[in-house]
Amino acid sequence: MKTVDKCEPIPESAAEKVSRPFCPTLIGCLTAYAAGILCAPYFSFSFPLALSPVLFIFLLIISRSHPLKGPLLFLFLFALGISLYHLDLRHPSDPSHVSRFTGMDIGLQGRVAAVYPGTDRTTFDLAAESLFLPGRHFKIHGKVRIYLREAADTPVPGDLLRLRCRLRRPNNFGTPGEFDYPRHLAGQGIRAVASLASLRDVVRWPESIRPPFRLRIEKIRHFLRNSINNAVIPEHAVYLRAILIGDRSGFSQHERDLLSRLGLAHLFSVSGLHMGILFAVVYPVALFMIRQSEKFLLWLGPPRRLLPLLLTPVLGFYLLLAGSGLPAQRAFWMILLAGMLIFLYRPGNPLSILWAAAFGILLWDPPALFSPSFQLSFAAVFAILHLAPACSPKIQEIPRFLRYPATLFLITLCATLATFPIVLSHFQVASAAGLVNNLFAVPLVAGIALPGAMAAALLIFFWPSAAGFLFDLSGRLIGETLALADCLSRLLPGTDARFYATPLQSLGIFVFIVLILWRPWQQQGQKKLRMILVLSSICLFFIPPCHDDALTVTALSVGQGDAILVSIKNKHYLIDGGGIPTSNFDIGERIVAPALARLGIHQLKAVILTHSHPDHYLGLVHILRHFPVGEFWSGMNPAELPQPLREVVRERAIPTIVFPRGWSRRQPAADEDPWIFAPDQQGSNINDRSLAFYCRHGDDSLLLTGDLAADGVRQLVENFPFNHATLLKLPHHGSFSSSPRRLLDFFKPGKVFISVGRNNPHGLPHPKTVAAAENRSIRLYRTDRDNSLRFRSQGSGWQALHWERGLFR
Repeated sequence: MKTVDKCEPIPESAAEKVSRPFCPTLIGCLTAYAAGILCAPYFSFSFPLALSPVLFIFLLIISRSHPLKGPLLFLFLFALGISLYHLDLRHPSDPSHVSRFTGMDIGLQGRVAAVYPGTDRTTFDLAAESLFLPGRHFKIHGKVRIYLREAADTPVPGDLLRLRCRLRRPNNFGTPGEFDYPRHLAGQGIRAVASLASLRDVVRWPESIRPPFRLRIEKIRHFLRNSINNAVIPEHAVYLRAILIGDRSGFSQHERDLLSRLGLAHLFSVSGLHMGILFAVVYPVALFMIRQSEKFLLWLGPPRRLLPLLLTPVLGFYLLLAGSGLPAQRAFWMILLAGMLIFLYRPGNPLSILWAAAFGILLWDPPALFSPSFQLSFAAVFAILHLAPACSPKIQEIPRFLRYPATLFLITLCATLATFPIVLSHFQVASAAGLVNNLFAVPLVAGIALPGAMAAALLIFFWPSAAGFLFDLSGRLIGETLALADCLSRLLPGTDARFYATPLQSLGIFVFIVLILWRPWQQQGQKKLRMILVLSSICLFFIPPCHDDALTVTALSVGQGDAILVSIKNKHYLIDGGGIPTSNFDIGERIVAPALARLGIHQLKAVILTHSHPDHYLGLVHILRHFPVGEFWSGMNPAELPQPLREVVRERAIPTIVFPRGWSRRQPAADEDPWIFAPDQQGSNINDRSLAFYCRHGDDSLLLTGDLAADGVRQLVENFPFNHATLLKLPHHGSFSSSPRRLLDFFKPGKVFISVGRNNPHGLPHPKTVAAAENRSIRLYRTDRDNSLRFRSQGSGWQALHWERGLFR
């Protein structure tokens, strides 16, 4: 029997629609809505703000003026973006939500929703069901992220656990440029976190009900994770888990940096490439099976018309199995929309499908716009769909054996250029190694290792030994591919360089890339204007900072540590860099460096170490390695510096200045240059060896006191050669043992501040220190309460600001 296997021909007018690259209305609506989301973090939530879209839609409906409809639609979508963003992140008001019990020691019972094993700790999400307080018991709901301070094979998704913990709300440090972790968790429905020392604090209860569908998928995911771990060596297993089930929790910082440096990070994030390979494997098999049944063909009609829609459950299952990452969601919704258009015999442009998928995801999850994976995925696909078709005719002119590598290089180049500003903004990596590495890594990893791992995932339930062999083979292939890419990358200059772009530089790079890639600018009449704009964007990149005579002090909120930036007349001094001794979280890389870039700092006159405690020096290692630094100042000889600092100072050949005991400053010195006080460096208390930093500007003066204790404060006061200090940093995070009363009485400052961590275990600042400032009517500023602080003086008084909603206010 002859069957029809083709869709009806598309009319000429429809074919023209397909070739049209853009849908202006859709792009305009998406732009207005996205602009609202981008501006939303700068506004605080209020009900009038949340209801503003209703006003604009009402005006749009009653408006009779056609010219007003466009602006009103833009304002409606802009306000809708702001409103939905805040409604999505608004703290739950339900009294039975688990987040209502933060700050309390509670007994908690719930079911494990997801597990994220790491090298030195395990993280899992608990779907709360019951809460226990002395003499009381509540039914509650909501998810809690539990941090287990040890690596463990258990718990397993679906386990019913009971534990005791202290809930807390996730918080940012409160510094410019940092990753918004509470927003990231809120996108996963998590509004409370807790920490446990070990599994001894957890009791597993027997299951009483069958877990829901989503938990059963998590169980399969966990089973595949363990199967990979058992079959593959740990060095390869972490990559295989990422490429098959989207589990990147096992990546160390070294492995993340390696993938970024090699330009291959996209291969280890489940995305359209994975969905496309799965669809390419399943589609021919399903098509063959359908063609074997005459009755099914008569009922179904042309199989190519309905088959894409019939396969979406398979893709949806893999989407859930792979962790439902945003790149995978984008691919799934694009395939679903394309399948619907084919079924309805409607022409569809790939770029319009891309915009529709973006709009749909952002309507459901507005904060997703800030996710690096969302931005990178849509930018890369847009560049490929927008630019690659224009170059295809030229590729067809080259010899056949060169077409595949040329096409792969073109696609990689388009994606790399489009994502370059985003990668630089989020990860501060500028590497062109991916242009070479993708030529062989994509066919080896995506064409062989990934299908092999998918086949093993199916065989594991029927033929475990064969599945283990395939897992091991795929893992070895990935390992050898990365080793080859690493060898080639070392031959290319600058592949391991980091670049922290200031806001102006980021804007210049973004405008430059847009102008280079945007095809409408290729028209003959637009070339002169395009060249002018390109040159303007280059000027933005190299424009020098504005001259500022003010004395500015920025106390970065780095937890229980110090990191203070002092700027005067375009000279920038960084005093200490923070650090968390008990964690592998690099304060310098994750907090201080992004803050310096956001503040427009691209070089430092000097980096100053007050004393050798980890909460002051650990963050400086990254800064010294990746920022241009004029000099390194310390009270210790270079041989006495902590090893990480000593090594990076030697590697970067940074001049080291050791200050003698007493007051001194670098020569020749200008009036605005700082003075340094070095106390006795042989004292038994390292805190008493802290350098003090003094700077004057007009009638105002600044004194930073490090972690000086009582004896160090005595030396400072007895040897102080100046009249006063109008802005004072109280030493040692507000400890009362640092003689705060003596400091306040001697210097009589107008304002004082403390660098201290939120909810720190030492109970700092000490209540007596706080009372000492209050009793003297001196305004006290604290980084634990006020986030990062900024004090600015033109020589006639200090203006105090704190970091809130993306700005110093």
